[in-house]
Amino acid sequence: MIISLCTFKGGVGKTTVSIHLAAFLAEIYGGENVALIDSDSNESALTWSKRDDGDFLKFQTVGQSNAKSVSSRKFLVLDTQARPNAEDLKAIANNCDLLVLVTNPDVLSLDATARTIRQLNSIRGAKYRILINKVNPSALKSANQAIDTLRQNKLPVLNNWIRRYSCYEKAALQGCAVPHVKGDSRKRIAWSDCVSVFKELMGDINVK
Repeated sequence: MIISLCTFKGGVGKTTVSIHLAAFLAEIYGGENVALIDSDSNESALTWSKRDDGDFLKFQTVGQSNAKSVSSRKFLVLDTQARPNAEDLKAIANNCDLLVLVTNPDVLSLDATARTIRQLNSIRGAKYRILINKVNPSALKSANQAIDTLRQNKLPVLNNWIRRYSCYEKAALQGCAVPHVKGDSRKRIAWSDCVSVFKELMGDINVK
């Protein structure tokens, strides 16, 4: 199964979600069955994984040039190139089982997501979900408003969201997922957000 993560706006946390989705899948299905393919020219996922000196990330991360080496894994998470053009977006949508559009609850991010959706709607058979990420813990109303707006437009937005916590930045520096971050009391709450989102996501595509 291939799950691709995409965004038309930088800085929304696409790579962070990719890393944690792969970590979630590895925890449930075993790291030998999961791989993350970093297709973004920034190679942020690769850089994140290379900092792992404690074997905390149980899945393998490879660049696009080595994608074939992990093609037999049961689950492939693709951290795609940010801001893909129409042709690239079509290729991404046609070559995955599910496309996850990562966005923030602010107006600019949602506008960028709307542009992506307009393109996706022209691609026959494209299956996607919208994930609200980096929600301000003290302003949850903004996430609810974003979800309500997307639902009113009959768009497939996930009910759960991921809040913004500094432990994600610490995880990137330490080369791990948030459950293994040192010195941050919010890591359990952060991971709980991820688990709720990913369980909903996998339920939507009937993965057992």
